[in-house]
Amino acid sequence: METVNTVCGPISADALGLTSMHEHFIVGIPGWEHVSSKVYDQAEAFERIKTSLAEFKNSGGRTVVDMSGIVLGRNVEMFKRLSEVTGVNIVVSTGFGEERYVPGHFYHDRSRDTAYLKRVLGDEVHKGTVAAQMKVTSIKAGIVKVGASAGGVTSTERIIALGAVGMSKEAGKGSPPVALMARSTGSLSQLADLCLSEGMRPQQVIVEVDQYSDPWYDTALGYLGKGCYVTLNKIGIGMIDAGIETAQVQWIGKMIDRGYEDRVMLGCDSIVYGIEQAKTAWTFAYLCTNFRRKLKEAGLRDLVIDKLLCQNPRNALLQADA
Repeated sequence: METVNTVCGPISADALGLTSMHEHFIVGIPGWEHVSSKVYDQAEAFERIKTSLAEFKNSGGRTVVDMSGIVLGRNVEMFKRLSEVTGVNIVVSTGFGEERYVPGHFYHDRSRDTAYLKRVLGDEVHKGTVAAQMKVTSIKAGIVKVGASAGGVTSTERIIALGAVGMSKEAGKGSPPVALMARSTGSLSQLADLCLSEGMRPQQVIVEVDQYSDPWYDTALGYLGKGCYVTLNKIGIGMIDAGIETAQVQWIGKMIDRGYEDRVMLGCDSIVYGIEQAKTAWTFAYLCTNFRRKLKEAGLRDLVIDKLLCQNPRNALLQADA
């Protein structure tokens, strides 16, 4: 059976439904789990996320992918409770963003870093993610994130990427996708080329885009042409910048015209609760309501919109039995 890891266990990929591919329920810099309750009110966070999930579900949404990774606010036990209460599927990520958010103990011994990080990522996917106080849970990650700094892939980021590639190759068909994100097109291309050159299959790679200028469009188009998936992020920023939303709709139309309707996915990159971080003005429900309407107004057929929101995430996230 083709399955996807969620916080409540593996489910059929066909049960994912409308999926937002990149969100952040909670965001905090490493060390967030040690702050006082005055800074991080877990009860308030729970209620705020529950409200956002309910709004998403009531608008037709079924699955949310939390892309905070290991250290940026992920609270897998809370997320499991939220999924149980709201009925929304939640997929959590393992991995790291750019180097400045990677605690040093994850790459302290460079003689074994790649093997160590391959084991860390693999354990989170196949055994269970780690919660606060280093508690190992049975909640398995369903996607891996790897980031790069603006000036190029650093040695630490390269080690993490190679760990993700090694884990993916070792797991074979049972491996979840690896989402790549960077602060610049040069870094993103360097990261993607590294993963592909090391033997990762293009269909396991998701190239993440959150800036809407010509170089980013060209980069996204290039990796679509190589067979990778692309997630267009910050859907919902139209609430504060209509120009970017216009560009998002135009990009989607052009990518579909070029024949890539089977590889494009969408995410809002929203922050619901920030630990000394600002939450976004929009939530992931925007994807189901305002933005879906914008796509229809632009002439996209319902069948194509459903591919972007349902079928493509299903195909990208599924793990076929090895």
